[in-house]
Amino acid sequence: MDVDFVPPPPRPPPLLSPESLHHLCTHGYVGLNLPHHLTEEYDQLLATFDAFFAQPADTKRLYRPGTGLGPEHLGPPTSATNTERGYNHIDGEKEYLTLRKSMTHLPPGIYDAAAPLWHDTAHLLHRILGDIGVYLGLEPTAWDSVVADSLEPSDGVYEDKKGGGKDEKEKAKDERDEKEKAKDERDGKAVNGRQRTHPRDDPPTLLRLFRYEPGGGGAEQHRDLGLLTLCVCWGKGLQVRPQLPPQPPVESNASSQSPPPPPPPIPWLDAPRVTVMTGDTLHVLSSYRIPSAQHRVVVDPKEAAESKANDSNEKAKTEDTSPSKSRRSIVFALRSTTAGDIDLTTFGGYGTVGARELYDNIRKSRVNINANKETRAVMRAEYERVHGKGKVKEVEEAETQSGKQPKADITESMDGDNTIEGELVGVA
Repeated sequence: MDVDFVPPPPRPPPLLSPESLHHLCTHGYVGLNLPHHLTEEYDQLLATFDAFFAQPADTKRLYRPGTGLGPEHLGPPTSATNTERGYNHIDGEKEYLTLRKSMTHLPPGIYDAAAPLWHDTAHLLHRILGDIGVYLGLEPTAWDSVVADSLEPSDGVYEDKKGGGKDEKEKAKDERDEKEKAKDERDGKAVNGRQRTHPRDDPPTLLRLFRYEPGGGGAEQHRDLGLLTLCVCWGKGLQVRPQLPPQPPVESNASSQSPPPPPPPIPWLDAPRVTVMTGDTLHVLSSYRIPSAQHRVVVDPKEAAESKANDSNEKAKTEDTSPSKSRRSIVFALRSTTAGDIDLTTFGGYGTVGARELYDNIRKSRVNINANKETRAVMRAEYERVHGKGKVKEVEEAETQSGKQPKADITESMDGDNTIEGELVGVA
């Protein structure tokens, strides 16, 4: 029987409904119902990381970032101030474990639970980027090149090429390999056709697991650095702020000396349990058409009151410090590559921009909300010194209330401590 040839569809079917996609692209966030298998993966990872956070403090500290900490150190070999890898604890606020694509230097059991979740979450957010591309009038594949190196986790094998016992010929070969790999990175090529398994080769995308201390811990108002963030929460605390709808023009009255009334305040809303949020890199690459999600993490007043009451009750205090009694969240931040150049014509712009340059210039003009309080204060003061601004917090709050989306500047950077990385965000 002869049948007419039917070409394949030009793209996968949309993942988000038109209403959900419009809300995401208008306000920067939207609630999401995870597929059943992914819900199970998040529950499994939660159970695994609860078991880790229940360990004694000395055991957990073995996984903090650092170098030269002795043979018992199990954390990533990087700067001790790095908040984008390994275990970190901010006294009185929160503790968190950050995984990168290499999946190395992890506590037992974490890799097996995290690797499938990384794969499925990255591909889910990639699909949503495809929907956003169509919404913007771009090709659904526009984002492929900027996320390709983040979609699959590595095998968790750490290849330490700094070990001893090598002769001069082997050392010279390693040095040549490193130079060739660095060149391939700059050119956006695969490294020797293999997955990159050394932590220093990781793209910026990360998976982070938070546990907030009962009655304390949160995150001030901020915007995320990357493209899309998926946040799954157990317990209340994450809040989002919608964008101000367009305001009708105010007719001027020459006989009146009164200024026009201020725009109505924008309320903070409790975020859905599973929330997708847009970041500054998406804001920039969309030519500022899609806003970055304004969000924060706050302490539930009821939780704070109960925690204060338990301070005088040692038994209740001990019971309530178990991980299962705390607010927890798992955050997957899909970020753009830092390898090679990004062709801006793909996104409706002109020319190209270095991927690392774009990442650094968005990153360096931010305050790291996951650093400790003292470091946050230093970074904020440095930002104010460089930009000549005196009340940064009040200025951004005023911009937000007026409905103005602060732009992520891709040409300006802050001369701060470049060893401090993290969920680097808009100055709150």
